Amino acid sequence: MSLARAREFAVLTLLAAHPAHGYEIAKAVSTGPLALLGLSRASVYAILDRFRTRGWVEDHPEPGGSYPDRTVLSLT
Repeated sequence: MSLARAREFAVLTLLAAHPAHGYEIAKAVSTGPLALLGLSRASVYAILDRFRTRGWVEDHPEPGGSYPDRTVLSLT
């Protein structure tokens, strides 16, 4: 398995566990064993954009109250 596929698989695995927003996913892959994949926040967002294009994830806006709204992603 290539490193690119391993990175995509890691993001898919996190989304399979529960819906999450991009920052939460980026934070999860930057700690623990997933940190060995070397995923930057920009890389996570690029992977999520590819998943949207492929139709693998869908967006769910979540009101942020006094903070900007977040987009929670879930697998289709």
